[in-house]
Amino acid sequence: FGLIDKLGLMTGPTVAMVAWLMFGVYQIGHTIEDPFQGSLRLTDMCNSIYRDVMYGDRNEAGMRRESAFRKDGERDKDWGSLG
Repeated sequence: FGLIDKLGLMTGPTVAMVAWLMFGVYQIGHTIEDPFQGSLRLTDMCNSIYRDVMYGDRNEAGMRRESAFRKDGERDKDWGSLG
């Protein structure tokens, strides 16, 4: 009620303008959070990458690899000479 005493009849337009500005800030935050607005199908891309990494070079049995970083048959000592 403090605004009514100071602004009088301008209280309504002032509150409307402040509300419009606040909704604008909210919309900017929403746009920044999802800049492509659903145009990128990230779930499909991630599933495709996972499938390529884990099943791309199938072994003889057609099974999933144990790790994305090691090929089947590699051992810990095979990694010792890399670093």
